[in-house]
Amino acid sequence: MAVDSYIYIMGGRVKNTGESVSECARFDTEQNKWQKIAPLNEARHNAFGVCKNENIFIAGGSVMEEGELEYLRTCEVYNILTDEWQFIAEETLRRTFGSMVLVDETLYVLGGHPKELCACLTKNYRDKVECYNPESDQWSVKATVPVNKMTSEKRAMRRYVFQGCSLRVFKGVLTNLESIAESD
Repeated sequence: MAVDSYIYIMGGRVKNTGESVSECARFDTEQNKWQKIAPLNEARHNAFGVCKNENIFIAGGSVMEEGELEYLRTCEVYNILTDEWQFIAEETLRRTFGSMVLVDETLYVLGGHPKELCACLTKNYRDKVECYNPESDQWSVKATVPVNKMTSEKRAMRRYVFQGCSLRVFKGVLTNLESIAESD
């Protein structure tokens, strides 16, 4: 995660043991040095997040507990100014390798490997898009990605992961585009 002149790294996994860690650090690109910051409240790897104002939101991911890989739905927010982590509401769905995007100051989570995907791949599986409401401190399902429209071959791939990003295109760019047919 990049914020101003810093690159933030949160959590991770020890290669030899698979153990999840809660350590966090940031790299100052101007000073060319690392600095430890407060650790996560919950160790996790393969989590996802986004920065909003002076806060970094992290959600989901995985943790190895008693030899079992557990998918998380917990979420934390890091205050850059106070160097503190706090839990916020849990997502409605456990997932790892997901995406968190900020669209018009609203947090959305989508994609990744929901726990249900790994347990059973069925033709009825759908990927839910969740939205966070900071006033009520709740996540709610807002949409469903139409995974059932994909070919059964792609759905059957156990490592298939949906990821998303946000993009803002200014109206002037769209109105000045030539159609593909016109340029041929």
